[in-house]
Amino acid sequence: SVAGLKDATVFGVVDHHRIGDFETAGPLHYICLPWGSSCTIVTKLAGVFGVELSDVQAKLLLSAMMTDTLMLKSPTTTDVDRAVAAKLGEQVGVDPVKFGMEVFLTRPSGSFTAAEMVGNDIKMFEPAGKKLLIGQYETVDKSRALGMIDEIREAMRAYAAEKGADGIVLCITDIMEEGSQVLLEGETEAAQKGLGIADEHDGVWMPGVLSRKKQVAAPIMAAC
Repeated sequence: SVAGLKDATVFGVVDHHRIGDFETAGPLHYICLPWGSSCTIVTKLAGVFGVELSDVQAKLLLSAMMTDTLMLKSPTTTDVDRAVAAKLGEQVGVDPVKFGMEVFLTRPSGSFTAAEMVGNDIKMFEPAGKKLLIGQYETVDKSRALGMIDEIREAMRAYAAEKGADGIVLCITDIMEEGSQVLLEGETEAAQKGLGIADEHDGVWMPGVLSRKKQVAAPIMAAC
């Protein structure tokens, strides 16, 4: 996930994702917890080490937490995330969810190209021996994206070819409507089986699907 990782010396990791084929030459500080955001972990660590967060740091951490947990709506959100968000919100005098919405609204819906929608947040998985890319584009209004399906599909095919993937899945996640329009390209039999959907040109609307990790990747991998 990091360019040049094989040639780098990793001193520590703070994360909340599954652990894949990561390995290091020597021991390191490794903290991985199943919370909704790595920034929840960072905030907790600040408390453990007695670091007092400035208001700017608190706002940055809260911003990341709100986008990562989709304003605490994602199924990856835990009670720890809610408690930490409330504490950070109290420090800077904001309601965490309202603050999170303001953060999302600073990203104009017209600012992303099709290629950016596809490639800005995407990960490789290998269900049933196939290389499958799963991407997610988050928005507060999916209408613009749905009006450029052909362009997005072309970008999906180009990205999959560039990365040597057999197939690609893109979730256009509408935070306001709390669901995702799911597009499939290439060899996506495992995705179709795991998600219980077909490959339709305009995609398939999946209400309640907000988390790529828990609601998309997990069922796909479990179906193989």
